[in-house]
Amino acid sequence: MSPTKLPQPGLTEQLLSANLHRPKSAPTDWENRKQSILDSPWSPMPQELLRFPTSYLTVGIYRLGTDAKINRAIVQEFSTIVKRLVILSIIYCTIAYPITKVWVKYFYLSSKRAKQEQEMTGGRSSMNSMGSSMFSLLNFTTISLVLSQLSSIIEFFLLRKLKKTRSKVYDFTLQSRDKSDEFWIPYVEEWDHPPFEKAQKRMSKWKWYKTITGPIFRLLILKVGSFLVSLTLSERLLERYFTMKKMSELERALFMVERENSLRLLGFGAAVLEKIPILGILFSFSNRIAFAMFAHDLEKHQHAIKSGIIPKKVEPYQSKTAAIELDLPSDAIGNFPKKKS
Repeated sequence: MSPTKLPQPGLTEQLLSANLHRPKSAPTDWENRKQSILDSPWSPMPQELLRFPTSYLTVGIYRLGTDAKINRAIVQEFSTIVKRLVILSIIYCTIAYPITKVWVKYFYLSSKRAKQEQEMTGGRSSMNSMGSSMFSLLNFTTISLVLSQLSSIIEFFLLRKLKKTRSKVYDFTLQSRDKSDEFWIPYVEEWDHPPFEKAQKRMSKWKWYKTITGPIFRLLILKVGSFLVSLTLSERLLERYFTMKKMSELERALFMVERENSLRLLGFGAAVLEKIPILGILFSFSNRIAFAMFAHDLEKHQHAIKSGIIPKKVEPYQSKTAAIELDLPSDAIGNFPKKKS
């Protein structure tokens, strides 16, 4: 009886066998550097920030609703005063709503737009026709004003508690990341040619910025535009990050200048959320969570730059909001020639 012939290995099997028995080449310098980072205690973390800065606000809202440790801190702080706040809110809304409605109706009827609508409706009062609906402009404006006033009153009575709880929320968010004090390294510059001149200008204007967005100025004009406070709000909410990294005033100014656009977007979104009546108080907590998560990702980014995973930017720093070159002639200013042709 003839022995059975074994099937010959195919091309794929031959290539796999050759690769298994091939001697491994020495790792390159890039592979050694990458492996050293992977072996570090902060290896399983992405080194890039979220593409859209305002995405951190969504992360903050999600963490506020799902993180039990943060929820308990807020509930424990305000559990004893919630009933009194509810009673105060009901009484205030009952008294303020009819008064505010009369005030809105009076000023609305005195406007040119209301007179035009009155002529179009054949002499009937435009507010009577528009106010008959629950979702009329009159009711919407009145409710918005009453809720805004109520929100300011609640913030005034809970000023100390809100400040204390916001600080706790920020700390709990950082603790949930489970990072030691060694994680927060000294500031690492990300540009070979950092914008020192612009940073020094910002340092000289910092006192002026702080005065404009301070409590005295806000008290005088009641509401400061979200765009005006956007950058200073970001800097204020990142104060703990600067403290943990022991950054100097120049390093802080460089940090703010180099990330001006992303921090302005993030601060603008946070300011808009905090200006929503009543809900803005809750969003003030989620904003602290968002900036704590942002600070954590910034620190991971700093580790990557220090270790060489992300190289420093070689080209000179140039602001994205700088003037665009229009290729104008030398005798033109503002696209208008100095001399008559």
